[in-house]
Amino acid sequence: VAHGSRYRVTFRAGLPAASGEELIKPIHLSLYVRDRAPTARFPGRGYVLPASGPAAVPVVTVNASEVDLTLFRVSDRNLVRSIQNDVFARPIAEWEQRLFSGEIADEIWRGTGITGNELNRDMTTRLPMGAALAGQTPGIYALSASVPGQDPYDYPAATQWFVLSDLGLT
Repeated sequence: VAHGSRYRVTFRAGLPAASGEELIKPIHLSLYVRDRAPTARFPGRGYVLPASGPAAVPVVTVNASEVDLTLFRVSDRNLVRSIQNDVFARPIAEWEQRLFSGEIADEIWRGTGITGNELNRDMTTRLPMGAALAGQTPGIYALSASVPGQDPYDYPAATQWFVLSDLGLT
C-alpha cells in the first residue's frame, strides 16, 4: 500500500477466523493510509568537514520543508566526558539537552535549514554550514535538526556529529 492513498477492500464470505468461524457475507471496507509523519534524520554517523571552503551536512527529511538547526561545539576537555556520559556520536534526547548544552558543549549557532519536500518521499538535502562555521576553530561539533512544531519528546531531534579539521588527508 502507498501512503496518502485510499483503498476499497472486500473480505469475502467464507473467510476463516483463527477460532474456526467463517464470515457469513462479504464485508466491504474503505480504507485510507495516512501520509507519513514529518521527520528529519541524518544518513551517516559522522563526517570530517574542511575548516576552510564550502562545508555541508546532508539531512534526510520526510514531509518537511524546513528544519530547526542547533550547532554545538564540544571542547577538547569535554570530549572524554561526552564519551563517559554516553552521548558521544549518538542522538541527544530532549531530556539530555540541558546537561549536554550546559556542561559538555557550547551552543554556537541556531538557525533554520530549507529542505526539499515531496509528499511521502525521503528527500536528501545538503545543508550549507559555511556561515555557521565561519571563524570556528577545528574540533568536534554536533548539529541537531528537528521538524518545527513537533513535540521534542515524541519526535526527538536528529543529531549529526562531525569533525571540523584543518588537516589534509591523503
